[in-house]
Amino acid sequence: MKYRMIPRLSSMLAVWSTLIGWNYSAPHIGVLGNLAFLLVIAVPLVMSGSEVVFYRRYAYRHECLIQPSWLYRLMGLEPLILGGEIVKALLLGMVLMVGTAALTLREAALLLLNVVIMALLMPRVPGLLHGSVNRTYLYAMSRLWAIRFSTWLLWLDSLLVLALSINDDYRGLSWADAVVYSTALPHSPNDNVLVSLLVRIDAGADGLARWAGYLLLHETASLSQTLAAVMILVVVLYAWFLLAWAYSRALVGAMARPFAIWRPRPRRRDDGDVFENWWM
Repeated sequence: MKYRMIPRLSSMLAVWSTLIGWNYSAPHIGVLGNLAFLLVIAVPLVMSGSEVVFYRRYAYRHECLIQPSWLYRLMGLEPLILGGEIVKALLLGMVLMVGTAALTLREAALLLLNVVIMALLMPRVPGLLHGSVNRTYLYAMSRLWAIRFSTWLLWLDSLLVLALSINDDYRGLSWADAVVYSTALPHSPNDNVLVSLLVRIDAGADGLARWAGYLLLHETASLSQTLAAVMILVVVLYAWFLLAWAYSRALVGAMARPFAIWRPRPRRRDDGDVFENWWM
């Protein structure tokens, strides 16, 4: 199969453009418009998540279960699988809305750079895995590896930014004071309530991370504050990892083929009739 960069780049650029477009238009489109964006951005998230779940279920059913059996059919219920992935996609979409509402020019450029890197690397991943991975799972696993690489790339950037931005003096402040300090943003009566809330959530997470980093680096806190700083830092870093994972799944998910593994091309009998699939 001949791999091309342009279709992959175009698919990921479409998702990137959707995110940037919402970042600029979110304060002006109202609640229904923001809800529509959540549903739109959930589509590639559902595609990406469904593809991963489908190939894992496919491997489990064909290696561990006896066909046909009630358990084999139960593990292959597509509506149940898709329903779970839709719920997860909506939750990840909300995480994306928090991160995208406060997206800066540097972060938008970083996402664009990530798109270009993924478009350059993804055609080469199947060649790297060829000979080591069963062909049935080759392309789905290639996209999964791309999601993981993109996630780590974006998350490490967040860690680097945190390490370089611990400049404020949080001495004597509690975590609640740090939240109040970091969320004290300019407010206008015309601000969209939802967007303002999302921006403050993002700013509060950044403030908590800087507060925790300051306490751990300067060793000026008591034992209780140190423990609180460690727990808060772990939670914020996990939230940033979740955001990076959501971005990566949305970008790569635009190229996912969730039903390619679950519904392979049917075999034919000697007389030319197609074998009937079990779900028909």
